[in-house]
Amino acid sequence: MSIVLVLDYLSIYFFNYKQLKAYKYPKVFLYLSIIGVFMMIVGNVLRMMYYDYNSIEILRSRILTYAGFLIVFGGAIFNNIKTLSYNKYFRKPKASKLGFIKYIFAIINILILSYLLVVLYSITYLGSVEIYFPHFAFFFGFIGLSYGLIMYSNFRKRKVLREAGFVIGVIFFVLFSIPMLSTVLKIDDFSEKYSSIYSEIPVRENMFSLTDYFLGTKIEGYSYKKDVVFYKDEKGNDDFIELKFDYFYPENSEEKLPVIVRIHGGSWISGNKGFENMMQMNKYFASKGYAVFDIQYGLYNFGEKSDNPRKGNFTIEDLVRHIGLFANYISVNKEDYNIDLDNVFISGGSAGGHLATAYSLAKNNSEYKNDFLDDFKIRGVIPFYPANALADDVGLEGIEAYNSPSLMIEENQPPFLIYQGTHDGYVFVENTKNFVEKYKEKDNKAVALYFPYSGHANDVYFEGYYNQIFLHYMENFIKQQIKD
Repeated sequence: MSIVLVLDYLSIYFFNYKQLKAYKYPKVFLYLSIIGVFMMIVGNVLRMMYYDYNSIEILRSRILTYAGFLIVFGGAIFNNIKTLSYNKYFRKPKASKLGFIKYIFAIINILILSYLLVVLYSITYLGSVEIYFPHFAFFFGFIGLSYGLIMYSNFRKRKVLREAGFVIGVIFFVLFSIPMLSTVLKIDDFSEKYSSIYSEIPVRENMFSLTDYFLGTKIEGYSYKKDVVFYKDEKGNDDFIELKFDYFYPENSEEKLPVIVRIHGGSWISGNKGFENMMQMNKYFASKGYAVFDIQYGLYNFGEKSDNPRKGNFTIEDLVRHIGLFANYISVNKEDYNIDLDNVFISGGSAGGHLATAYSLAKNNSEYKNDFLDDFKIRGVIPFYPANALADDVGLEGIEAYNSPSLMIEENQPPFLIYQGTHDGYVFVENTKNFVEKYKEKDNKAVALYFPYSGHANDVYFEGYYNQIFLHYMENFIKQQIKD
């Protein structure tokens, strides 16, 4: 369906482009298509904020997404029919009395479009823009193309401006399609690299679906428990913090469940479980038969005093210890959750990826393993852009081995699967490459998949091309590492 949309959208543009000499371009469709694309983006993002798949909020977000899609798709079909019939909806151009005003307006619009094309594209991988933009780039490509064609249809007598608007719009679309196209074209390379260490098995019907990208994934068949307290400091040893987790699990499951622990990012000074930790991932794996724990840890009190009750004057050891406290709690209460602690997987993004790595290696390191008394048997670690050896950038102090987990690498440690963006402006590619090389030197298994044009946290959109494709390998990895 989405492929039909893309092809029809483009064919309509270029078909109508030829008719502009005699008929006024249906600008209403283009304006509505821009609105429709934004509605799809907003609907998909809103859906990621809510826990219960039966909630009215989820229903509203899906309605918003589908309404946006119907505006674009339905408008494209309607516009195509009208173009073919040459009826009264296509009015012939009339002389305008506002030529000078339209001329100024044209220049302003061309400058805006040029700014979006050149400046926004160039800063995509700088600062916070890289976190929110690249995985939505294909959406914005359509918006840019629509905007350029609006410029073309508005200024028929200003040939230079008209052609400039159209050309910039097309270039906008092509450039912002590059992240998706380059990622999809690398699937064979990803599979070859993954299969060189692990076996690839079919786990998902489609590795990448444009339909899911536009309309989202319908995730059902899971339950959850929210805000379960696993640690409360009543003596002041940990600045009186209280730490909680969310638990996601499949409905109507009687078998003991393999465990996935997910640790949020936020530069060790911010972040939280739930929406801020890509909650769709929790729902998805719970619906697939896993027990997923989305956990909190103490946050380093960076700078001025904060009202955040989880902040304190912590060290790296404290934050890793908080992960261990969660593991202790679950080990003691495992019967309440019907879980299999012989099959535990640890995952996290950025600072969470670093803590996942530090905890997993420390627990399997001859020098530090006695610091952890839990029953977790870690079968695999899945860090996303792990911020290893970067904690001192925010002033977070602690022993060097916990800051740089590669110092704890020994033989017979858990296998790794790592997500890394080639254009990550926070965690550089070399950081991950160095870790993987050192890990393999001790005959451990590790694969890092490097996603083209991906910046930091570009898995935040669950249905994005980056996350969809990595999810295939992540699910493969977990299934293969489970021990009976």
